[in-house]
Amino acid sequence: MNIFKKSMTFIMVILMAMTVVACNKDKDDPVDPVDDPPVITDEVHDSPDPLDDTRSTTDMEGLRIIVDNENKEFTYTSAILRAAEATDQAIGSTYIESGDDADFKGTWRPNITVAGYYKVYMTWPDLEPAESFVSIEVDYEGGTNTDTTKHIDQTMNEGLWVMVGTYYMTLGTGNAVHIVAGDGKTVYADAVMFDLAFETSEIQREEPLELVEAYYEPTSVTKIVKTHEEVFRLTVDGEMFFVNGVAGIDELELMAEAGANAVRTYSIAALEDGRLLDRAHELGIKVMVGLWMNHESGSFTYADNPDEVEAQYEQIIQDVETYKKHPAVLAWAVGNEVDSTLSLNMTAIHEAFNQVARYIHQSDPYHPTVAILAGSHISKISGIREHAPHIDLLGINSYSAIQIVQSNTASWNAPYMVTEYALNQPMEIRVKTAWGAIIEPDSLEKADMYYLRHEDYIYAERDERAVGSFVFKDTGSFRVTHTWYGLILNKLRTPAFYAMQATWNQTPRTDIPYIIDVTIDGKVSLENVQLQSNLEYPINVTHEFLDPTDDVVYHFEVRGDVGISSNVPPGVVDQVVFEATDDDTEVIMTAPPHPGNYRLFVYMTVNGTSISSYSFPFQVEGEPYVLEDQEGVIIVSMMSEVGYEEFGTFSNSSNRLYQNVPTRFTREYQSYAQFTPTIMDPGFYEVFYYNLSEGLGQTDDYELEIHIQYSAGQIEIITLGVTTRANGWVSLGVLPFDADGIENIRVVKSVEGTKVARATAIALLQPE
Repeated sequence: MNIFKKSMTFIMVILMAMTVVACNKDKDDPVDPVDDPPVITDEVHDSPDPLDDTRSTTDMEGLRIIVDNENKEFTYTSAILRAAEATDQAIGSTYIESGDDADFKGTWRPNITVAGYYKVYMTWPDLEPAESFVSIEVDYEGGTNTDTTKHIDQTMNEGLWVMVGTYYMTLGTGNAVHIVAGDGKTVYADAVMFDLAFETSEIQREEPLELVEAYYEPTSVTKIVKTHEEVFRLTVDGEMFFVNGVAGIDELELMAEAGANAVRTYSIAALEDGRLLDRAHELGIKVMVGLWMNHESGSFTYADNPDEVEAQYEQIIQDVETYKKHPAVLAWAVGNEVDSTLSLNMTAIHEAFNQVARYIHQSDPYHPTVAILAGSHISKISGIREHAPHIDLLGINSYSAIQIVQSNTASWNAPYMVTEYALNQPMEIRVKTAWGAIIEPDSLEKADMYYLRHEDYIYAERDERAVGSFVFKDTGSFRVTHTWYGLILNKLRTPAFYAMQATWNQTPRTDIPYIIDVTIDGKVSLENVQLQSNLEYPINVTHEFLDPTDDVVYHFEVRGDVGISSNVPPGVVDQVVFEATDDDTEVIMTAPPHPGNYRLFVYMTVNGTSISSYSFPFQVEGEPYVLEDQEGVIIVSMMSEVGYEEFGTFSNSSNRLYQNVPTRFTREYQSYAQFTPTIMDPGFYEVFYYNLSEGLGQTDDYELEIHIQYSAGQIEIITLGVTTRANGWVSLGVLPFDADGIENIRVVKSVEGTKVARATAIALLQPE
């Protein structure tokens, strides 16, 4: 009689003995299958000889193959077979235990009948004692390649399908998953799932996956899992983790107060050399670390510029190595909206994604990779499935189209996150004034949209592959107005903050005070309000949900309306005066002195903790204000034959023009351009600098130092944040000038490094 038949006979004896013991046992005595699992056979043995193996054969069901220890496709050495209890959450009625035999090895070898990329999952029962970080090996590409980078911690995620990775598997039985016990380790072997993610008969090859460094025990582990009911989840250190995240890193303490458990960054720079990770960890917040990847342009594409792509990849490698072991890391965001649907070669972009994600799997196999896409276009998702198999999760940035994300990602046989959402973006708004100014929703409309989009299209989809989201709140972001987005404004909580707090914590919403409406001269914003310059107009504010005991403060200001042409907020128009009245909700406004498009902003602060805002577009009639056309303006530019000098090394710009002429720039530290205006009449002058560095943070110094030598040789030094300020004339303030011929303005490169400082033009104009 062979070993297997002996074992089966012994099984029957043990089961009969167990039945007798159970009948004699008091019904109230506790049964602890975890501490003392029933042994079916105490004989250490190998899997049965194939000729004597009576176990069932696994067939492909739909798009997946599940190989259990009770199937012939599972073989093992030196194992103990145990009966599964309901509390074990095992697949089938038995599982395999290695005991303390160092020779144990288990192998799941499916018969692949459809070639393609498969997502591999493993499950094991909920038992003690289990081992942490058991070695897993995956043979793929028909067994010609092996992944030796994976380790599974069997002390957590028990009773769940835990994702191992995505692999190309050829037809037949050459592909396999192995589990190895190692010295003195107790390993459990139950079942492995091979889930078809993308069908392709074209053989896919890659270099063998190898650990970048020797095995290390991580400080935190994020895993993609499925329940046995096929519901996707994320776990962090074995605990379920639904991402209630924020896209933006400011006000971490307030975000934690609201119930956020994660934030995402867009680049490594936002980590502040790790200080952000430290702060987040102290607050119990996880960080999805953004790995910035350049967007395509007229001078750069992923298909045509391999050297630049490789240099970017090498930098990302350094970034991953720097931060991968920090306990605050949740996942790695590979790029942000890099693959435009207008790209001529999205395959090259997706292959770049895969290169980065593949490296992460070899360097940090404990945190998943996420590709961040602009919208849920099916072609993008298909490209990721086919050309970026090392991407584990999809991140979808979606605003007005958030309701179709779940259906559009149906072909993605894995979880997804909504990595940006909020109210509609300004370009999606159809309600405008006659001259095209966008009407901004009021604070309650915004709060409702934040709340409902999370409730209806994220939290409600948590059993349909959604594993969380990141609400867009980045403080300081500018879209038409500086108040458009934001859970926080002026460091205070908006109604949207409280809406997100309610949905994140699944608690009832409460009424938060907010501004219902604002009128100018009795008219609402949709009445196309046009004013006369320098005339006075009454401003009235209507509010809701205020308590009589609330401490309320109103603030009013006017800024230029730049529409969607700029990503930097214009400054406050200082010439606009607001005169108080006996009613706190009414002021008298003196209209701006110059014709143009403007916005009135009203802020209502309540009890020093919350704030509501209202944005009102209006026009001042007349021709638009153009500095160059003003009487008496003095302009000196880099084209001027008199009054412009360079000290240091300067070159012509290839992409920034002033009056259709290339501007001048320098990379040499402490080089400067000097503008010496010819001033005929002494007096006060407003000084302007013409900025052309907006949005060029990758090439231009963030800050430009401007030295103004004015009356009696005094020098005013102004540091201007040029890359975050709108292009065009920027006021530097009003100063007295003696008209002595030696007064000048110097534009100085005051930041060391290879980025540039630009010399364009300066202007002086006497105030009216």
